[in-house]
Amino acid sequence: MRILREGVAARLTKLSVFALAFLGFVIYPNVLYPDVFTKGLFVRFFIVSALIGFLWLLLLGKNSLPKRTPLVYAILAFFALLIISMFFSSSVYRSFWGEAQRMEGVLGMLHYGALFFIARAVFERKDWLTYFKLTAITVPPLVLYAVLQYASAALKMRIPFVLNAAGNPGSLFGNPAFFSMFLIFASGFSLLVYFMERGKWWRRFALFSLALAIATILWLGIRGELFGIVAGILVFWGLWSWWHGSKKARIGFVLGCGLLAIFAAGIFFLRASPAADYYPNVVRRIVNLPNESSFQTRLLSLQSSWRAFTDSPKTMLIGWGQEHFMTGYNKYYDPRHGTVEDAWFDRAHNKIADVAVTGGIVGLVTYLALFGILGWYLAHIAKRGGDSRKIVIACVALLVAYFAQNLAIFDLPQTYVNFFLLMAFLDWLWADGRTNGAPLAHPHSARRPDGSTLRVLVGALGTAALLVFIWYTVFIPLRQSERYLSYFKSHEGDKLYENWDTVFRPRNFTQYTLLDDIWRRLEGQNALRDPSFEPIVNRVTSEMRGILERDPADAQMALRLGSVYTNQGIGFESAGQPGEFYLAEGEKYIRTSIGLSPTRQETYYVLAFNFQGQKKKAEAIKTMEYAISLNPGTRKAQYYLAVNRALDGSPDELTEAVRALEEIRKGGWFTSFRSVEMNEVVRIYTAAGRSDLVSGLYEEFLERGYREKGVFVLLLRNLIEKRDADNVLRWAAALGKEYSEYGPAMNELIDLVKKGAWERLVQML
Repeated sequence: MRILREGVAARLTKLSVFALAFLGFVIYPNVLYPDVFTKGLFVRFFIVSALIGFLWLLLLGKNSLPKRTPLVYAILAFFALLIISMFFSSSVYRSFWGEAQRMEGVLGMLHYGALFFIARAVFERKDWLTYFKLTAITVPPLVLYAVLQYASAALKMRIPFVLNAAGNPGSLFGNPAFFSMFLIFASGFSLLVYFMERGKWWRRFALFSLALAIATILWLGIRGELFGIVAGILVFWGLWSWWHGSKKARIGFVLGCGLLAIFAAGIFFLRASPAADYYPNVVRRIVNLPNESSFQTRLLSLQSSWRAFTDSPKTMLIGWGQEHFMTGYNKYYDPRHGTVEDAWFDRAHNKIADVAVTGGIVGLVTYLALFGILGWYLAHIAKRGGDSRKIVIACVALLVAYFAQNLAIFDLPQTYVNFFLLMAFLDWLWADGRTNGAPLAHPHSARRPDGSTLRVLVGALGTAALLVFIWYTVFIPLRQSERYLSYFKSHEGDKLYENWDTVFRPRNFTQYTLLDDIWRRLEGQNALRDPSFEPIVNRVTSEMRGILERDPADAQMALRLGSVYTNQGIGFESAGQPGEFYLAEGEKYIRTSIGLSPTRQETYYVLAFNFQGQKKKAEAIKTMEYAISLNPGTRKAQYYLAVNRALDGSPDELTEAVRALEEIRKGGWFTSFRSVEMNEVVRIYTAAGRSDLVSGLYEEFLERGYREKGVFVLLLRNLIEKRDADNVLRWAAALGKEYSEYGPAMNELIDLVKKGAWERLVQML
């Protein structure tokens, strides 16, 4: 019976880890951020499942904890720093739990630490090879899905089983960058299969998966991952030439690198010549990198990261705390961001900068120490000669590619899982393993005495506790997000108020994401200014206040809460009801946000609107002029100044506002605006008697590939309110053709126009 129990525990542990190889297929479209959120929950579920099996293995004497190796000590130091910095952060709650999209709080990171220790203690050579094979197997179907996404977008047709068309597909990862991150590890693991496997079929399949993964990375053209894979290939080529090649091969590598450098320099210097017209798209994107908005924002983010890092001796030593990059970044926000985009960065988009800001010097040292020890391991393993060197070459190339790509992006579940497993594999290989045989004997194989009743009781209690943990950290968040989205998918948003507690209770790390979404929905529909929405808006503000109580340094949430109160106050004033309380509360929270992020122009936009609601137009204009002084090149700041001047303005002020808005439109900046901002544009155009400009926005948006549904609905509503049947029919047909997901709604709209059911149309929109 004891043998049977040990067998079940071992199978549960290993199968749970093997399941992580299929992370790429995990997607559940009935929740917010289905490409990322569900993957994080999947990882959490199977790591805890593996932990349950491993607990029983320990109690039953099948396994012991891993040997105390240099890497084990380094990982323990890394997690010790995470925990210490958490207690010195502005919000222990946020630092511990993280947020729903990436689940990168201390708790989430501890899952990856547990994965390292479990795999290190349980896996042998055949298990490592099995995991690498399973990862390689996932490459072809995931790439095929990406190809179908691209075909669906290119042909403008719906393909069965393809959830969304995409001209730059991300497969089931949702984002091409996230997909490429996975493919880098998949290519490295495929190479390990080729070197570790003896069967011809598997070796050929591994080469196929390797080639397919690299080709897909090149096709997607995400520059950070391109940099990573090219760096990995060059390292592989160089090491292979040095250890397994002849003198001619080594000379060939040096000459090849030289020619590649000359070729790259030539392409770069000719980027402005007519020859550049013939560059492939991926090459064109690379040579134009310095002019790309994403590159500029990354540079600005690095500068803000440095200022946040040097904020105080405490932040330099142990950082702002896990999940608190945004806290430091907001304090030193560079207003030059507004020239490119008005984003709230919660990550540095550079792993080194991110670790430095959140963990300080100690955190950065413990993180880089992991790579240093892995390099030391690989140098020792290479001395064994033979097949060991081949595995070393593959692992060095993979680590270089991973480290290089992280200079332009952040980690996600798919990279954390594979990085911690790769570390466990190399720790096993250094301490116990051989490249072409069974593992060396170590204490794991020694059985302890038969299990006692106490051990069984401890195992049962531990299992029960971990199952409760899974319920509260996996299934309840999943159920809450699913229920929340179901009310909007079924067009029954009013039921959310009636069933509020089923979505927002118990409170957990998903609430931030849900509130972010409902805020966007209410704002996009102009519902925040509608007094009839007061009951649900009050619940939203109550939840927002709760988040600020747990994280008082959250500048973004403070600004959103101030915006909600401001819109409520303006709505009540417009309806002839008192709104002073809401406007006063709004100003209080906006000023709180300004105190946390004093150079962010967006905070002053909202403050100006608050002053307009309080009938303080002069102060509103003065506030906007100060916002513009932070960065005169920000077009959106010019827009808000025009809007503030037009509010209750004279005909001359309206004309001047239209002129300013037209200057912004000519620069293409309207396509970066949200529906609530476009609502003001339409209102000003209409008030100035320039409804012709409203109709002209459609064609421009379609040409630029603008996709925010709320804006198209807003513009259609404007045409419908004017009973402009010809333009409604024209643009409804164009939208239905351009965006297949809008097709059924546009067909229904066209039928109603032809029937003259204008009132029904307004209700429908």
